[in-house]
Order: sequence, then C-alpha cells, then structure tokens
Amino acid sequence: MAKSIQVLLAIVAWYGYEIWQMDIKTAFLNDCVDKNEYDPCVYKKISGSSVAYLMLYVDDILLIRNDVKMLEDTKAWLSTQYSMKNMGEAFYILDIKI
Repeated sequence: MAKSIQVLLAIVAWYGYEIWQMDIKTAFLNDCVDKNEYDPCVYKKISGSSVAYLMLYVDDILLIRNDVKMLEDTKAWLSTQYSMKNMGEAFYILDIKI
C-alpha cells in the first residue's frame, strides 16, 4: 500500500475524521488521470479549524474532513464538475478494510 494512504488512514484514525469515497465515472474517457499512475495524488487544505484532504487514486477519490457539512459541500461541487458516483462512507481502499 502506498505510504501516503497509510499516513492518511492514520490521520483519520487519530483525529476521528470522516472519510468518504467517490468514483469518477468517466475518468479514463475524459483523460482526467493517467492510467499508468498508481501513486495517489493528495491535496490538503486548512481553513481556520477546518481541515480537508482529497486523495485521487486512479479513478477513486477519498474525501477526508473534520467538518461533515463541508464534506457534503465538496461532494456536491465535485458532482457538478464531473460525472461522479457517491460511494458513501469508505470501508475499503485498495481491497483493504478500513
């Protein structure tokens, strides 16, 4: 498992953050991601007391936040930008149970 995934899962466990998963339905059709890229891209944003991580792994997105309202807003915005499938709370990543 990629080190960045391990680190993010440790942060989620330590701070009790929410972790939700979305799937980009047309990632390969729109060439949004490099099909040969298997290292996840991780983005972090801090605004006041709100912390957010977004991890893109091939065509899956993990959204990690300490603020459920902002998490829902982020999911809604992503859905307006791309054809997305909301997978709900993440229970597995790379066939590993969280």
